[in-house]
Formats: sequence, structure tokens, C-alpha cells
Amino acid sequence: MGANNSNYNQKLEAKTKIIYEDGSFYIPDEIYKITKTISNGSLQQFYYILEIHKGQDTKRAIENIKKNIKALIDGCISKGHL
Repeated sequence: MGANNSNYNQKLEAKTKIIYEDGSFYIPDEIYKITKTISNGSLQQFYYILEIHKGQDTKRAIENIKKNIKALIDGCISKGHL
């Protein structure tokens, strides 16, 4: 989002950027939402974070999992910070 033109003051920013309560941020590869009908007939929305990891760097994979857990704990996805 934003503009890559010097005439605009807004910087380019990823649409999937998650901003945590403490002001730090994380940019996952994809965020998607699924809407399902639950047993009482109402609609329930479920948000998912997709992070694609290639290679054998286990430390990096664990750090990404921690970032996703932090987003869940802070409620960043459900509060509409996206």
C-alpha cells in the first residue's frame, strides 16, 4: 500500500504487516480469512497466517512461530490491525 512516487508522503507498506501492541511489527507471507456457518446459524470468521519456510534454518522458523504467537496473544489480527 502507498505510493512509490516522491510526490506522495506515504511510504510503500506491505498489506500483511502486523503491528503489535508495543509498536513493533511483523510481515508474514500471507493472511487470509475464512467465514464458516456455525451450529446456531451465525457466521464465524477465522483468520490464518501463512508463512512459507524453505530450507533447514530451524532457528528462523521458530522465530517466525514466536511472532505468530505474539500476534495471537496481542489480538492484532482479530482487532483489525491489518
